[in-house]
Formats: sequence, structure tokens, C-alpha cells
Amino acid sequence: VVHLPALLVRLRPRQPPDLRTIAVGALAEVALVLQEHMAPHLGQLLPPLLREMRSDDPVCRQNAAFAIGVLCEGCGQSSAQYHSQMLQSLYPLFGKDEVGEVRDNAAGAVGRLLLAAGPAAPIEQVLPTFLAALPPRDDPGEATPAYSALARLVTSGETAARVMPMAAGMLHAFGAAAVQPGIPQDALRSIGG
Repeated sequence: VVHLPALLVRLRPRQPPDLRTIAVGALAEVALVLQEHMAPHLGQLLPPLLREMRSDDPVCRQNAAFAIGVLCEGCGQSSAQYHSQMLQSLYPLFGKDEVGEVRDNAAGAVGRLLLAAGPAAPIEQVLPTFLAALPPRDDPGEATPAYSALARLVTSGETAARVMPMAAGMLHAFGAAAVQPGIPQDALRSIGG
């Protein structure tokens, strides 16, 4: 976290796009390792990451979505105050014209956010778009957080009744994962495969 100011300088809008893409990727990897230690810095990190999700560069959007998800996962409830803003910024990444890897990382980010938020998540609003993006096809590693979140929603007494109206979509998503090549075994185990 000592080097965070140096990373944030590279995320300024006037920096070259390729440098920002690398900085966003580096930030995501740092957040993956440091987890909850990133919580005090969420307020500094989110504005540039949310901005980079609107970048013209698909790799930058992919990295930013991954970083948002990893921050949710690692920071847990410390990220709760930002969930609405994160979901609003992730939503455009689910568009039909979006690059597959970007959409897959957005799905992974939403999965991580659902895991962090638990029953406080706006499940009814998020699930239809989330389910339509599953299974991840271009970045199958994002299947693990996505399907872990779905499995928890179905098995948790606090959320099961809320997801019941979307059971058909969930069943389709689970079935699609079972036949999609490249889906990691831990994702399949989370759905009973």
C-alpha cells in the first residue's frame, strides 16, 4: 500500500491509455493479494477505476471490472457503501456489443459483489442481467465467483425466496456451465457438478 500514490498518479486521465491500462491491472493484482488491507483506500481507488470502466480500451475496462470485483471480495462489508455506484458502472459492460472478456470480468465482479453484500444486495435488480451473461465464455476463470455467488443465493435462507422467481434463469445458467468447455472445476463444484 506504500506505493499506492505512485499507482494513482498513473491512473490520471492525462496519462497515456496504455499506461493507465497497465496501472489498472497492477492495482487489481495488488488488491488480490492485499485484500482487506485495501479497505482504507477504497475512496481513493474507486473514482479512477470507475472512470476506466468507460475507457475506449477493452483491456482497461476488463482490468477495471476485475479490480472492482477483487476490491469487493477483499474488503467485504467495507465496500458496501460503494456497491450501488459499482453496479451502475458495471452495468454497461454487459452490453451485447461488449468484448467477451470485458463482459466476463463484469460478471465476475458482480459475483464477487454479491458474495460481499449477501442479502443486502439488490438481487432482484441485478440477477436478470447477471444471469444473461453466464456462463463466461472468453475468461472462464470468472465462472468461479459468478457461480459461487449463485450457489450462495440459492442455498442461503436469507436470499433463497428472493431468487425463486428467477429459478428458470438460474437453472439455465447452471446447466450452461456444466456443458461449457473450460469452466474451472471449483466453479462446477459450487453448483454441485
